[in-house]
Amino acid sequence: GQPTMQLEFDVEQSGAITRVGISPRALANTAVGECLIAVGQRTKFPEQVKAVSFAIPLTARRGP
Repeated sequence: GQPTMQLEFDVEQSGAITRVGISPRALANTAVGECLIAVGQRTKFPEQVKAVSFAIPLTARRGP
């Protein structure tokens, strides 16, 4: 199958990231999970109307 996961963000009104997580949580300490969290932490967001929390769904697939 195609495993699904989501990258979760909490972002302050200023656009600063306060939390990046991955779900399912068991992926957090895997190479893929650590890589995705690191990319999420480097993401830049513009100023927001208010603090927001959201998740980006991801689907993994193996290459040929």
